[in-house]
Amino acid sequence: MANHDHSQAEAAVRENRQRYEARRQQFLRHGYDIEAERAFIIDRIRPLAGRILEVGTGKGHLTVALAGEGVPFTSVDLSAGDQAIARLNLAYHGRQDLVRLEVADAERLPFPDASFDLVVSANVLHHLAHPETVYGELVRVLAPAGRLAISDFNARGLETIDRIHRSEGGGHQTGSGTLRGLRAWLDAKGFTTAEHPGAMQDTLIARWG
Repeated sequence: MANHDHSQAEAAVRENRQRYEARRQQFLRHGYDIEAERAFIIDRIRPLAGRILEVGTGKGHLTVALAGEGVPFTSVDLSAGDQAIARLNLAYHGRQDLVRLEVADAERLPFPDASFDLVVSANVLHHLAHPETVYGELVRVLAPAGRLAISDFNARGLETIDRIHRSEGGGHQTGSGTLRGLRAWLDAKGFTTAEHPGAMQDTLIARWG
């Protein structure tokens, strides 16, 4: 029975990887190299050390890249279904033991104040219905000497993602959060911020003072 369960688990990991590769190739056809974008984000936020939180696991693509740095961390997302896919992606790379996955709402993070030295989030802002509530939570759980590393689609990235979804017969739903809005909010709170433009995504690094 154990061997059967193990075989099923391995098959699920392989099938998920095949779906990912097909999706990656589709993005490449539209000029979007998703793996290069993740590498760009990781380069901007090194070194990864201390207590780390990722807000917005999604299907775990940045989660896998973060885990590739070899440092354990926690990742939260509102969708248990997406996190199930993230587990498969982590398992493919053998990195599942580095990540603690929790289902949680970014508007009400289940952590005490100043819990993390680094808070990372990618491609979440543009989905937010109440962005300033989430901004407040990101800052609340950040240690005084900690860093925020927040990435989101720029105009070219949003247009490309929308084009991909429309080619599939759908669309890309957006909220009211933006990297520019976050930067203005952080500046008003006394943060020092630096923005790093990428091909499809821009990354904001912020710290107190």
